[in-house]
Amino acid sequence: MKRRSMLALTASAVLGGCTLGKQALRREFQSGQTGPDGKVLQPKRCEFLVRTVKAPRGTPGVDAAVWQAIDPSSIVDEEARRTWETNGLRLGTITGPLPPELERLLEAPPPREVDTVQIIRGEGEGALIRLTPEPEGTVQTTLLLNRQGRAVGKVYQDVRGHMRITGTHEGNDAVRLKVLPELHHGPFQRRFVADGGAGEFTPQQLMMKDGQEEEAFLDMAASVVLRPDQVAVIGCSSGLPSSLGEVLMVEAGGNGGVSQQKLIVISARRDSGRLGASATKIKRPTPATLQPIEPEVEKSR
Repeated sequence: MKRRSMLALTASAVLGGCTLGKQALRREFQSGQTGPDGKVLQPKRCEFLVRTVKAPRGTPGVDAAVWQAIDPSSIVDEEARRTWETNGLRLGTITGPLPPELERLLEAPPPREVDTVQIIRGEGEGALIRLTPEPEGTVQTTLLLNRQGRAVGKVYQDVRGHMRITGTHEGNDAVRLKVLPELHHGPFQRRFVADGGAGEFTPQQLMMKDGQEEEAFLDMAASVVLRPDQVAVIGCSSGLPSSLGEVLMVEAGGNGGVSQQKLIVISARRDSGRLGASATKIKRPTPATLQPIEPEVEKSR
């Protein structure tokens, strides 16, 4: 009798037009089922190729010469662009071929240092680009911030600088790249932090994490839209000592050596989310948003 009642209840729910909740829908989509229109649902992803080149200050490929070919007006938020510039950071895009000076640096043989990393992340999921070397012993770093024309000084201990990049699909073939500078500093401690890998329909949760204190400069979050023929370039301005650009993008030369300046070149493309060889490169898949794709149909003989 119980079984018959349950069957009747299930049938009435279906006939009455009941729909699954968001959590249930998300579980079904993750298990490889199809949506209402018969399309297989897979998460949207973005793939980045990040190349970081380091050269002595004043080298044309990382300094003024290369910025003549870069369009800083491509930053979506004009206020963010001004905040970057007043704090010694630069961001822009290059359309088409790279300037010869930068191309030579990227293709130069050792001992020239070019760090190349491929990153695949779910749409809206961040990835950190490490910029500063590992501190040797206890090191203090002085930072001078420009807060709307007002100078603010801070002193950090054992700084590790990062850029957090996040991608979302834009239009038919572009990727919107969001860049956020961060400083991780102080001793390593165990603490509770928000779970950044939670999906769109997942309640916010806390997780235990061992690490340094993290400071994200939210007022400097900047975005550019990258088409397939464009790259984003991140660098720094000269002549602003102790600025955020100097802390993140310049390594002091030890023992009287020449300071090394960094330049980051980022290309982006959309990843459809189909399973295959690239799936092994995804370190933290997060199906927060879903994209319909056509199911493969066996050809008739």
